[in-house]
Amino acid sequence: MAANVSLGERHGVNTVVEQWHRYSSHFEDLHFQLEHMEERTKKLATVSASMSVTIGKQTLKCVFPHLVKTELGETLLGRRLMLPCSLCFEWDDASSHIVRLEMTVDFLTPINRVLNSLSDTAFVLGQALITLDGSIGKFDM
Repeated sequence: MAANVSLGERHGVNTVVEQWHRYSSHFEDLHFQLEHMEERTKKLATVSASMSVTIGKQTLKCVFPHLVKTELGETLLGRRLMLPCSLCFEWDDASSHIVRLEMTVDFLTPINRVLNSLSDTAFVLGQALITLDGSIGKFDM
């Protein structure tokens, strides 16, 4: 991986490592399952996968802090979610490193499946500490 690898709007290997650390520490019993990998071009590969996670107290505190001590939080607590994911890796031939990683994680569908309410799901995700590129947690601006 290139030292300045891009992950969404953030850069650096530490950014990628930090995100995987956050996923594994903020969610319980994380399991990542590769489903399909395809080389689109010599410089671009895509991966479809699923990530199974359980929402725990740490998840509420660090990803959904607006749900701590709420009925919606209690509904989600302990629930196992299957999050569909897609990743795109851009390769640089000159350096033989990955220079860009794009990640998409679908939280909407599995959370809506649990809550069975688009308005509740919109509230949960609207204030969640999840960026459009699937990064979780607080970020310094």
